[in-house]
Amino acid sequence: MIKAVAFDGDGTLYEGKKSIEEVRKVIEWLGERGISCYVASNTSSVDKIALYDRIGGIIDVENIYTAVDIMIEYIKEKGISVYPIGSNYIKERLANEGIEIVENADAVCVSHTKELNYGSFKKAMEILLNGGDLLAANADRYYVGENGLLPGTGIIVRALSENFLVKARVFGKPSPDMLNRIIEKEGIRKEELLMVGDMEETDIGAAKSAGCKSLLIENNIPQLVRVTADWKVNRESLMDAIKSIVGS
Repeated sequence: MIKAVAFDGDGTLYEGKKSIEEVRKVIEWLGERGISCYVASNTSSVDKIALYDRIGGIIDVENIYTAVDIMIEYIKEKGISVYPIGSNYIKERLANEGIEIVENADAVCVSHTKELNYGSFKKAMEILLNGGDLLAANADRYYVGENGLLPGTGIIVRALSENFLVKARVFGKPSPDMLNRIIEKEGIRKEELLMVGDMEETDIGAAKSAGCKSLLIENNIPQLVRVTADWKVNRESLMDAIKSIVGS
């Protein structure tokens, strides 16, 4: 029996900055039946308040989990310094959390950015060759923007990891970290959580890693890494599928 449902962000709950109406109706239907709904998002460019606004407030802020939140928890727990490669958002977020940002850091911290420079790669190289860790909010190959697919954080993560032979610690899906937190918060068995998303590698992969159920919303996005979901459905048939899985 499904007692909670976690939704992916980009391409599932919203496209660009616009929420998807079919999914909104599903969340309303689930809420009427007392089934908790969550967001488990790999985004590393905006915070959970911005996500809350983007999805029209349909899921409570305290039920929104992002890869950046998980990564920051880890950094603070370890008490390490970082050298960030990412947008101004992540740099400001790290600073506001009291995390030490230095060039000779304990770890390189990678998140989404549309601006790269050779100097950043040089600093990252020095840290990694000196035994530093490679931390990544996510390793997404691409993501859904307002006008189609855009290159993801994974391009940077794989360049550093492969070139300097360092295994990256990735906090976003397919890591089960966010789903495990939801299972713990709800006090449910892992098979009582359903993960709904549009990417096999990340969304369905996270569900497999966490041991929970999974529903893939099929679309035209290339699936470079195949992971079999428990259920597959197109967006127009999502409500019927959820009713069948959860029980009406």
